[in-house]
Amino acid sequence: MSIEEGKISQSYELKVYHKTCSFDAAHILAGQNWQEELHGHGYTIAVTIKSKRLGADGFVVDFSVVKRELKNLCQNFHNKVLVASKSTILPVIDLEDHIRINALHNTFYELPKRVCTLLPIYNTSTEELAKYIADTIWEVLEPSIKEKGILEFGTVVSEVYCQQDGNYTMKIQD
Repeated sequence: MSIEEGKISQSYELKVYHKTCSFDAAHILAGQNWQEELHGHGYTIAVTIKSKRLGADGFVVDFSVVKRELKNLCQNFHNKVLVASKSTILPVIDLEDHIRINALHNTFYELPKRVCTLLPIYNTSTEELAKYIADTIWEVLEPSIKEKGILEFGTVVSEVYCQQDGNYTMKIQD
C-alpha cells in the first residue's frame, strides 16, 4: 500500500517549546468547597500543531512565528498573579487601582492591578490556561496558516516540570 494510492493517511506534527516560552506566576486555585492559598509556579508552555501536509518550504508552519507569539504571551504573565476574572467561586471586584478577590471562609486578597493579569476564564487551572493560551495564539496565527492543512492546534501547560500538564487541542475542520 502506498500513500499515493490513498490507503495510508499521513500527518505531520510540530511541537514548539523553548526556555523563553515559560514564566513564573502566582495564582489561587479553588473548587466548590476548597481553596488553595496564593502560591506560585514556574510554568512552561508548548504549542502543538498537526497538519496533513507540509508546505512547499518543507515545514508545517514557520515555528519562529509561533515561538514569537508564545514568548510575547509569556512575558505578559511573567511575575504576575493570574486572576480568573469570570470565577464564580472566587469573585473579583474591580476597585480602581487594585482588585479584591473574595475567597472562601470570609477571607479576601487585595492586590494592585499592576501585579495582576486578569484572564477571561473561570479558574486558573492548567486546563483553562491551556485553552486560553491556545485560543489567543490561534487568533493571531490562523489568518497566516489557514491554508496549511492544519488538523489540530493545541497547547500544553505545565505548572512544574514533570508534575502535571493541562492540555487543550482544537480539531480544525476542512
